[in-house]
Amino acid sequence: MDFNLTDEQKMLQETAREFAQTSVKPRAAEIDKTNQFPEDLYQEMAELGFLAPILPEKYGGVGVDSLTYCIMLEEIAKASFVLSNINECTNFQAEHLHMFASEEIKEEILPKLISGEVKCCFAMTEPEIGSDAANITCAARQEGDEWIINGTKQFSSMSGVADYVILVTRTGPGERARGITCFLVDLKLPGVHVDKIQTTLGNRGLACAGISFDEVHVSDKYRLGEVGKGFKNVMRTMDMGRVLISVQAIGLTQAALEESINYAKERQQFGQPIANFQLIQGMLADISAPLDACRLMAYQCAWKLDNGIECSRECSELKVMATDLAVKAATDAIQIHGGYGYTDDYPVERLYRDAKVSQIFEGTNQINRWVVGRALCR
Repeated sequence: MDFNLTDEQKMLQETAREFAQTSVKPRAAEIDKTNQFPEDLYQEMAELGFLAPILPEKYGGVGVDSLTYCIMLEEIAKASFVLSNINECTNFQAEHLHMFASEEIKEEILPKLISGEVKCCFAMTEPEIGSDAANITCAARQEGDEWIINGTKQFSSMSGVADYVILVTRTGPGERARGITCFLVDLKLPGVHVDKIQTTLGNRGLACAGISFDEVHVSDKYRLGEVGKGFKNVMRTMDMGRVLISVQAIGLTQAALEESINYAKERQQFGQPIANFQLIQGMLADISAPLDACRLMAYQCAWKLDNGIECSRECSELKVMATDLAVKAATDAIQIHGGYGYTDDYPVERLYRDAKVSQIFEGTNQINRWVVGRALCR
């Protein structure tokens, strides 16, 4: 196996690193404190071609492979977990539209989405429905060439600033996964109400909110995929989603490691830097070793997905390992910083709060362990 990056990958990695360290990192604490969506950084990502770079140039993308995107995304995550999450959300919406929308809708929406002219969110979770996604109740009934939608969604990332939502609805009552259909819905349509942006423990600035639909009329041309195939289609994108949240966790873990090393070299106790103490060195090693392993597995999963190789179990394994590691690394980073780590004088407390959501996104780690266990027992 060749582990060398291509010249193009090295160039894009360096471009992403420069953007992340110069434009993003100095703003990370401010975004967290204000909980404001970073519109200027979003537009800068669009100008750099970082929004949905895996899409073909025909629609405004760069056409990179998944591995290259992972390399770029890690650099952004190391500077700001939430900005990497915003980037990944946009990529997810664009990829879903590219896979399941009609050519007319793709030509209408994708170039605007990739250029930053419009934003899109995704809505599956409901107030009473989380991991049991096949049991959603937000319903769409067909009347002629239109669908009438009623229901409520919760925890929709970027919904507070979005123009459109990829909405997962029930079109076949009682059919669970076989009765679900997705639509692209304009959030300015009559009957749509977006709640106020939620204040969350971490990952602030994502503009996360609930959305309600009251007799909302949507043309059939905005249906995404076949009727009743929505759940299956969403699951087709889940493997890549689990790789990408893992890559974000890897970037956060790398940041926690670097912050800990720098602090340990500077902090003096008992007449010497605490980096000289073996217990501190052991804590750093316990972050570094599994971090290298997770990064290699992320690259392997991305390569398999690009080459059409089945790897759902591996993607779930990666998601569990990388996100659990991120939480542990952030926890240990606070411990290494001591009392200062418990204040906002240093970024590790923000890393700690941001890391937690990675265990919930893209299927909780409990669900992913079930996916792995089920695959092993077949």
